[in-house]
Amino acid sequence: MAAVLILVLILFLTGRASYGIANVVHKMLVKADNPNAIQ
Repeated sequence: MAAVLILVLILFLTGRASYGIANVVHKMLVKADNPNAIQ
């Protein structure tokens, strides 16, 4: 999990599309909250 957070931080620091990052993070959080949900 820490590695994922570091990757997200690196993407933010490199100025990648923040909307895309937010979308990915949201999907990961949804999966974490709902392991059985198909997203």
